[in-house]
Amino acid sequence: MRTLHLRCGSDIRDSLGAAGLLEDADFLEWADPVCQGPVLDLPEAEYFARRRAWISAAWEIPLAELEAKLISTTSLIARLHDYAEVCLWFEHDLYDQSMLIQVLAALAEHPELHDRLRIVSIDRHPQLRRFIGFGQLRPEHFPALHEGRQRLTPAAFELAQAAWSALRQPDPTRLREGDWRSEALPFLAGALARHLDEFPGEVDGLGLTQRLSLEIITALEASQGAAFAAQVFGALLQGREPMPWLGDTMYWSYLRELADPAAPLITMLGDFPGEQLSLTDMGRAVLAGTSNWLDLAGPPALGPSRWRGGVEIIGARG
Repeated sequence: MRTLHLRCGSDIRDSLGAAGLLEDADFLEWADPVCQGPVLDLPEAEYFARRRAWISAAWEIPLAELEAKLISTTSLIARLHDYAEVCLWFEHDLYDQSMLIQVLAALAEHPELHDRLRIVSIDRHPQLRRFIGFGQLRPEHFPALHEGRQRLTPAAFELAQAAWSALRQPDPTRLREGDWRSEALPFLAGALARHLDEFPGEVDGLGLTQRLSLEIITALEASQGAAFAAQVFGALLQGREPMPWLGDTMYWSYLRELADPAAPLITMLGDFPGEQLSLTDMGRAVLAGTSNWLDLAGPPALGPSRWRGGVEIIGARG
C-alpha cells in the first residue's frame, strides 16, 4: 500500500516530488481555510454547502471549482483507508492549526486509522531566520523532516475535538477560557490565541491584522510618501505580524474590506499587489482610537472579519 502526504495547500507538492518523497506516494491538498468565513456547528452536508457558498462569493472562485476541491471529511476519511501511512504536514500557524484540528476531530471517530497517521509540525527551521511555513524550504530540506515525523497520541485527538467544537460556537467564551496548552499539539494554544487577536478591539473595533495594516500604511506614507500593497504585506510577513498566517489572496480580502465604501478606512488605487494605499480621515480616527470601526459600519457580509469561527461580527451596518 502507498503513503499519502496530506497538506493544507499545494505549496510543498513539487518540493516533496523533487525530494523523492512522492515515489510510491500520493499528495492530497485539504482545502477548507477555516480561519476565514463561517465555521458553524452544522451537519456535514450543510456545513460544507455553507462554506463553499461563502468562499465562492468572498474570494470570487467559481462554485464548481470549490465543489471539486473542498471535499467533505467523510470523503477524506474514505480515501485514507487506501493507504498504509498518512503523513500530515501542518506547521504552527493559525491557518494550518485550525485545519489540523478539523481533520483530527473527524479522525478521532475512526481509531482504526490512528496507527497509520504521522505528523510533521514545526515552528522553526535552522536554515531560516524567520520560519513562516513549509513553502519557504528547498526540496533537500524535506527528507530530514519526513524522517522526524511523529505519531499522534490519543490526547491529540481529544484536544482537537474539544478545540474544533469550541471554534464553532457562536460565542468565543469556550475558546477564551480553555487551556489549550499540550505537548500532544504543541502549537495549538498559540494559534488559537492568534485567532482571538482577530476579534474586534474594544477601542477601535479592529482585529490585529487590520490594525497592523493601518499602522504599516501610516509608517510607509510618512517615510516614503506612499504605501503599496506588496510592501504592506511584506512588512507584515517579515516582522510586524507575530505569527504570519495569511496568503496574498486572503490578505487582499482584508484590504478590500478596509476600503469598503460604507466606511472606508483606506483608499486603494491600482491593482493588487501594486495598489497604492492611503489612510482616509476616518481611518486615521479609528487608528487613533477616537472612532470605532464597528460603530461606523463594521465588516461587510463577505468580509474576512465578518466571521471568527462560529462567531458573527456585526457592526452598525448590520
